[in-house]
Amino acid sequence: MSSDLPGTVVMADVSETAGKLAGSAVLLIGRKVAGSVLSAVSSIVVVRSLLPGEFGEYAAGLAAFYMLLALTEFGFSEVFGRALGQKKVDAAALGRLVLKANLVWSSIVAAAAVVIAGFFAYDSTRGGTLLVMAPAVALAGTTAMRQFFYAKHEVGRMATVDLSTAIISTIAIVGSASLGAPAVLLAAFASAAAVVNSLVMLRVASQWMSPRDAADGDAAGVQSPVHLIKEAFPIGFASFLSTAYVSIDVVILSNIFPAEVVGQYASAVKLFSILTIFPGLVMSIALPQLAAEWDEPDRMGVLLSRLWHWFMSLVMPGLVIVAANARGVMTLLFGDTYGEVGPILRILAVAGAVSMLTQLLGVVVVAAARARWLVGQNIIALAFNVGGNLLFAPRFGISASAWLTVATEVIVCGGSWLILRDRIPCAALSRVSLLPTAAVAVAVAIGWIFVATPWMALTVSAVAYVLALSALRGWPVEMVRMIPSIARPR
Repeated sequence: MSSDLPGTVVMADVSETAGKLAGSAVLLIGRKVAGSVLSAVSSIVVVRSLLPGEFGEYAAGLAAFYMLLALTEFGFSEVFGRALGQKKVDAAALGRLVLKANLVWSSIVAAAAVVIAGFFAYDSTRGGTLLVMAPAVALAGTTAMRQFFYAKHEVGRMATVDLSTAIISTIAIVGSASLGAPAVLLAAFASAAAVVNSLVMLRVASQWMSPRDAADGDAAGVQSPVHLIKEAFPIGFASFLSTAYVSIDVVILSNIFPAEVVGQYASAVKLFSILTIFPGLVMSIALPQLAAEWDEPDRMGVLLSRLWHWFMSLVMPGLVIVAANARGVMTLLFGDTYGEVGPILRILAVAGAVSMLTQLLGVVVVAAARARWLVGQNIIALAFNVGGNLLFAPRFGISASAWLTVATEVIVCGGSWLILRDRIPCAALSRVSLLPTAAVAVAVAIGWIFVATPWMALTVSAVAYVLALSALRGWPVEMVRMIPSIARPR
């Protein structure tokens, strides 16, 4: 009996932490759901307004942009978030130091973007798209300041700013695309929205960076910019590599296949990226708390099982339901031309399922200050992905690239699991997975009746899943507390 008491106490202690994370997550989830809907609308309109070949060029330019955007982060955000969670720093001084260093670095990356766009040719859709996105790259150095909002569980204003700029951007892009605007102009609107978002977010976060008595270099734990860079580099390099192996396939394929084929593949990748936004969002919120809990394995294990329960309840069903109706979904969203890449979307959904665990474990590795391990495993993963695309894609087609994405996720996930195997509560993760898995199986079986009508199959499956998981009382407790009392378990 006594052995049960510590676990009960830990569960109670973690409930408040998980509740705060859930509160922050719900605000950002609401914003991300709305933002994802807006992004999906923009993507659908853009894909339909451009010829497959032009969209392929546009997608290749955006893929290069996202790779460079990942490079701007350089690990500053993770180092800052970890420091805030450990509460051993002068947050204002460290924030100013991180901001200065990150902006200098992002400006250098933006200059590289301009050079790379020249290699693509400024007058091409691919080069022009990357060129107009360069200002957004330059101001991406403000991203680390979001950690203030996460650490203080004050994400309301951040969510409002993000949603406001997303709405304005969507209106501009959809309106212009409907009028037949060229792809580069659409990218310019997206870049302008990102710039405005960065500037407004920096203005809001400045309240937490007012000068203190301590100088920037005296922030505890970070003696100088050089020390900060040494701390951030392994994490940043690992983060860049993880984004590179996800995005680089579109860049490689654009040099192997006709633009029309790349455009079809890129449309499936875009939908895949929307479906897998949530895990990265939640883990970015959770980083400061995971860093704080690292020295208490029991609390860490409970918190990880709670986070995994969210993923299994909210992300996994979307991946499975979309995969079950992949061809119909692509046709419904993008038109008959894109229906043939439904099998590609189904393969990417498998990668998404593995990615959930990859993202859960990856942030824990950062919280544990084991970023050098991440660098090693991600170098292996990137080499495998690039080499595989160059070797197998020309012989077996774009489906080979999708399967390589799955294999790459498995490599990264396996590496993180290996280094964290003594800290991962396997039994708890399996336990919280059972009910969502059962509910989604019921949902897919019911939805399959309407497979010939994609919109109905998706709707019926989603409703069936919500009802099945509610009947099984399998929703995360933090989520249940936030829904009407009529839906609460009795």
